[in-house]
Amino acid sequence: MKEIYWRIFLKVKKKEKAETISNTITKLLNPCEIESLDIYWKDDSLFCLELKQDLDDKEPKDIVYHLLKIISVFSNSWTLELPTNFNSDDLDFSGISNEGIKISNVTWMSFMLQDKDDISILDIV
Repeated sequence: MKEIYWRIFLKVKKKEKAETISNTITKLLNPCEIESLDIYWKDDSLFCLELKQDLDDKEPKDIVYHLLKIISVFSNSWTLELPTNFNSDDLDFSGISNEGIKISNVTWMSFMLQDKDDISILDIV
């Protein structure tokens, strides 16, 4: 099974505002699970929101299509790392957006498709 790992930077000063924006994002990604929401250690003017979202799709073409639909909700301007292998076991797909983001106070977003049982980037950072 695959999941999407999301990292999103919020340009806000107060945790309450970051939580409000996080709630908006989780409604758009529903269902998803917030892994963390903290002041970003490299820049204290940002909050870093990290989420995981399970994907039920099994076929690579369905996974990619589903991901494209999801990311277009947030921005139409993405830099994508396209899959090098469309085998469902090896499918890797990621992207970053820092312009044209449709949610106020969101300055940067990234997603990474990963195997649900693999170690997350969250476990490494």
